[in-house]
Amino acid sequence: MDWEIVLDNVPIYESPLYHDGVLYLTSNISGNTTVVAIQAENGSELWRTEVQGDTYFGAAIAEEQLVVGSYSGRAIYALSLEDGSENWHVQTGSQEGFAATPAVKDGTIYAFSTNFSANGTLYAIEANSGTVLWEADGMGDTQAAGPVVAGSVVIASSATVGGVRGFDTDTGEMIWENREVGTTVNNGAMDGSGTFYLSDNTNTLTAIDSANGESLGQWGIGAASSSTPAILDGNLFMTTHDALLSFLSPGMLTGVIADESGEALQGTVRVVGTDQVVTADEQGEFLLEVLPGEHEVRVGAYGYEQVIETLEFRSGHIHEQEYSLAPVGDGRFIGTVTNERTGEPISGVEFSLQDTEIKWTTNESGRFELDNIAAGTYTVTAKAGGYEDFQSELTIVEGQRKRVDWQMAPFDIAVLNDYESSITDLITQQGYRVEEREWDGFVDDIERYEVVYLNGAYVQAAGNRVMRKYEI
Repeated sequence: MDWEIVLDNVPIYESPLYHDGVLYLTSNISGNTTVVAIQAENGSELWRTEVQGDTYFGAAIAEEQLVVGSYSGRAIYALSLEDGSENWHVQTGSQEGFAATPAVKDGTIYAFSTNFSANGTLYAIEANSGTVLWEADGMGDTQAAGPVVAGSVVIASSATVGGVRGFDTDTGEMIWENREVGTTVNNGAMDGSGTFYLSDNTNTLTAIDSANGESLGQWGIGAASSSTPAILDGNLFMTTHDALLSFLSPGMLTGVIADESGEALQGTVRVVGTDQVVTADEQGEFLLEVLPGEHEVRVGAYGYEQVIETLEFRSGHIHEQEYSLAPVGDGRFIGTVTNERTGEPISGVEFSLQDTEIKWTTNESGRFELDNIAAGTYTVTAKAGGYEDFQSELTIVEGQRKRVDWQMAPFDIAVLNDYESSITDLITQQGYRVEEREWDGFVDDIERYEVVYLNGAYVQAAGNRVMRKYEI
């Protein structure tokens, strides 16, 4: 332990708030609350300030201020980050207090007050001055569930009032309501596309379009959940009262592939350099789902031009594209394949062009020649017994002949009938190229290996199993 500090507060429902190297502790369920700022690196106290009443949940940062809501104090406070002095506070003027973490956007604080029963209010407060810009009542009990801001909409749910509502951030006017969601005790989470995910008391996770409130999907989660989902790298994680669940939340590319006349093409859409590929249906329509990030995508249909573009995929976000592909002419290519170690030609190498039906093999001299190959960029895959699989990019230019000379790396050792790959893995860890083989077809390739390891009960001698190693 690097450091420890003892406080007078009895915190509940709070994680410390970290900002610019400082931890802010703001939760207390008994009496007045001592708000403390601590240097995160060494635990030294920077300042402390007392606010009236208990503060159940954590604070928020707004315009270089710490915003803290008090339930029994019936007020929300703005404290200077520099020294903890009070800049302003807003009283509710009712029996309601603040018992949820506020949200902040563009200089406005959005906060719920509640009476822990049937009444609750959503406030919009100007952060610099503490001026109440608007308020909307009828929220019900909003303890634990803070507001969520998405664009020009602030989203509100409640532990006592079913449904989810969206309010205009500028006016407080309700602009949509979704009644397919029950009561809730968590904030919900937003992905990069504006989809809002929320679990409710019916043991259901709902995806909602934050712009219009429409449900995009619902999934049973098997138990109640009081925790806000987390979205990370295209996955949505959430806990229920008895499990941790993960849902895939990819980015998407959807659209149509057609020729210049508008006729549908059953082309392919691939993330370049990966196995992620989809084929368009008879109408030319496709849907590609990809984990978030920047990816190079190749769209094509054999005999037509290819479109290669880099797209940024975000969780839940949909790229909609229409691809019109022009026909292309042919080229040809010839080549040889040799052993990387010895330079000798390799016969019988099986080749294929990715996302086409084109296949070929090398002859006895390790040579091949193909005519009438549609212009484009392809991934070539090669396989041969006794050699590591090989891949290379190949570009065919219309009207031109291309020559390629490829080498394949031979395996040093073949291990036959290896139980659960145990020997193969062990030898691989020592830096050797090792291939696990079965007897079928092995005899034809046996001379390609330096060592053959017979792993099993191939010989019986005096009732004992004997394992032998043969060097070739």
